[in-house]
Amino acid sequence: MRQVRASGFRVGLLTNGSEAQQLDKLKETGLLDWFDAVCISEKLGVQKPDPAAFHALAAGLGIDAAECLFVGDNLEHDIGGARGVGMTAVHVDRYGAHRGGIADVVMALLR
Repeated sequence: MRQVRASGFRVGLLTNGSEAQQLDKLKETGLLDWFDAVCISEKLGVQKPDPAAFHALAAGLGIDAAECLFVGDNLEHDIGGARGVGMTAVHVDRYGAHRGGIADVVMALLR
């Protein structure tokens, strides 16, 4: 996320779950301030992979869905949902190709 932000890109988060739980996690880990937009399914009234959730994220970032690079670990909810609204999406394979991190892949796609 440091590299993405340092390159001038905005960063958003789209997460399923309850607002209190997700915000508590972000605050506890110190990650809340890293995001320009935080979209939580409970507040949105829709969950991933619903297209409305992904459009809400893009709107929160002030850009079109087609301008987004979505990074997620769930093929159906994250990747399928993002691609369904025209976002570029990359699947995080924590146990295979991306065990050591995904920064290089993300930065290459942003270039």
